[in-house]
Amino acid sequence: MTDDHPSAASDPDGIPYVPAWSDATPPSGPPSFPGPAGPPPAEERHRHRGPRDRPILFSPVVLALTALLLAVLGVGAYLYFDEDKKRGLAEGRCVNDLSGNKPNITDCEASGAKYQIVEIFRDTIDYGQCNSVAGANIPLLVDDSGRTVLLCVMKIA
Repeated sequence: MTDDHPSAASDPDGIPYVPAWSDATPPSGPPSFPGPAGPPPAEERHRHRGPRDRPILFSPVVLALTALLLAVLGVGAYLYFDEDKKRGLAEGRCVNDLSGNKPNITDCEASGAKYQIVEIFRDTIDYGQCNSVAGANIPLLVDDSGRTVLLCVMKIA
């Protein structure tokens, strides 16, 4: 006997040893199915869950509504202050009444316009400054948003 196979020496019949199953032998019996899979890694679990839960403050709907609200407030404030400038005291504007602390500004083409503002001096109470203004014969001291303003006006009607 040869020493090629270790079990050949111990076999009394002299039949060489052949294994009943090897890597080349197909398995017998019903097909086997893979066992239960373990839990996926952490990054795989989060990947299939969908978008991450965000606080309600950062949801797209809340952000869009906030932007819209800020835009509306900004436009409203701009229009309010822009209109206030149009109605406010300015040289060349007309006044229909000189009584009181706040003159009534009006359109110069209106029938009630009696006086026109020629010059404005802010933060002063010196009526003598209107003497140097050509055409202005009436000094008027008024309050404009908490500031003392001297208007030099002339009669137009």
